[in-house]
Amino acid sequence: MRSLPTVDSTEASGRRRRPGQVGDVAFPLSSSVAVLGEDHRDLAGPLASLATVYLETGEPAKAIEPLERGLRIVGEDVAPEILAEGRFMLARAYGESGRDRRRALELARQAQETLRAAGEGHEDTIAEIEAWIRGFSRP
Repeated sequence: MRSLPTVDSTEASGRRRRPGQVGDVAFPLSSSVAVLGEDHRDLAGPLASLATVYLETGEPAKAIEPLERGLRIVGEDVAPEILAEGRFMLARAYGESGRDRRRALELARQAQETLRAAGEGHEDTIAEIEAWIRGFSRP
């Protein structure tokens, strides 16, 4: 899946970020908000970066707000691959946090449909989302 514009979540050494390293993304985001305003569409990338760090450091509940905000900012006026990526990341955040199972499945299915409607070349990502749905749907 083509990624949202995000900050790499590994250090130069190849080690994963630790929860304390959220500031590496949060500070540039707050600076961007100060310059651009709260709802500028250029904030979607930094918001996705922050959410990625939260997902990768085991804090999926904290990823929900930045992802919801980023998707609200860009609306439907973005490349379908990016929209699908955002929806799937949000599905994972809801699912992994245990917050809203129904919403997680709904977002994952929306991501799949967005990619199907976009045409060929997304089969691997559609299959990845399908596998996540199957795994998540098991009781």
